[in-house]
Amino acid sequence: MRQGNLMPVIDVWMQHPTLRHSNHEMFESLRRWTGRGLLEEPVPVEATVAAMAAADVEIGLSAAWYGPQGSLIGNDEVAEFVAESEGRLRGVAGVDLTRPVQAVRELRRAVEELGFVALRVVPWLWGLPPTDRLYYPLYAACVDLGIPFCTQVGHTGPLRPSETGRPILWGSNNRRSWSSGIAVLVDHAAEDAGTQDSSAGWFQDRRWLLVGLGR
Repeated sequence: MRQGNLMPVIDVWMQHPTLRHSNHEMFESLRRWTGRGLLEEPVPVEATVAAMAAADVEIGLSAAWYGPQGSLIGNDEVAEFVAESEGRLRGVAGVDLTRPVQAVRELRRAVEELGFVALRVVPWLWGLPPTDRLYYPLYAACVDLGIPFCTQVGHTGPLRPSETGRPILWGSNNRRSWSSGIAVLVDHAAEDAGTQDSSAGWFQDRRWLLVGLGR
């Protein structure tokens, strides 16, 4: 674990999986890459906490996964994982992007009742970039609740298109719309996305944070 005056490590882009998440067909490419097959038993929370400890990660922001086919990891499941983690996990909400009213209500429930600390939407899972109008009620709710909005840019590891991860195509209009108080945490999976982030001029707004830079 952390020694001396070193800053604590917080993993802001993780999830503790369910079987329907881990075994989903879109992750077949990742299973080939890692050499792992389909899981037969759920991964215990203790295994995630042990992996965090081995990597000197003190806190993990464990995300729900919602997509067009429903939840792969539900908010209530995440709340159970958090409760079992002995303080090592924090919940990050997911919602059904196509049902804006219900999505805002669920986000508020997750934050106010379950104690979640952020919202995450993975654009490639929905096939909709963060400029789409369906996101905007959630942006307003994030500002009102005082939580960050987490999203992904860059290439898609799973078997899904990557076009929604090209922020230079979104233009600067969305950043201006977000300038009214929302904090945005951007993760990405490729070097070109980081270049696009910078060239799009996003980081003039200090509320933006880019994580996960890699090749």
